[in-house]
Amino acid sequence: MFKKYGNLTTNAVMVGDRLQADVLGAKRAQLNSIWYNPQALPVVQAYQPTYVANSFKQIKKIILNA
Repeated sequence: MFKKYGNLTTNAVMVGDRLQADVLGAKRAQLNSIWYNPQALPVVQAYQPTYVANSFKQIKKIILNA
């Protein structure tokens, strides 16, 4: 996919609700990440997301302003 669409690391973001699977996967793919965290759980340092959102409204705001 990266070859077809060019440098997605600046034009894409991974949104997920699991730190280990989604945020770590994004980090390994060199993508920014948004951790959907509606329960406001603490962030584990090993899986530091680029952004944290507690609602879908916050995700929308992050994507539109990033």
